[in-house]
Amino acid sequence: MRGLRPVALAVAVAGCAGRQPAPATAPRVEEPPPPTREEAGPIFAALAGRANELQHCYDVARVARPDLEGALKLRLVVGADGATKRAEVAAATIEGDEVPACVLGILRALRFPARPTGRDVRLGYTIGFEQ
Repeated sequence: MRGLRPVALAVAVAGCAGRQPAPATAPRVEEPPPPTREEAGPIFAALAGRANELQHCYDVARVARPDLEGALKLRLVVGADGATKRAEVAAATIEGDEVPACVLGILRALRFPARPTGRDVRLGYTIGFEQ
């Protein structure tokens, strides 16, 4: 899983002996709002249209582990233009990295319908995989 890790950098300035440096803060990342019902419908329809590709990720992993089962809870940020700006696994009950990596690869390459509202949206999506 990939994520942002805030990093603080302290710089000592010559001639400032005895003064405490100001605390460094990471820039705040603004989260887009959840989609309206009108925005969510086309996004979920596009995801449903890729169900066979997502299932293929699971089917390939099951060749090596036939008893593999579980779910992926995903977080997505979809840009106003329909591009996937961020896709990450929020939680996983499926073992291994193969299925999550494959699913994230598909989601990151997806283009969703552009939204007339002109705003980015965030949403959650859960996929269950079972025999």
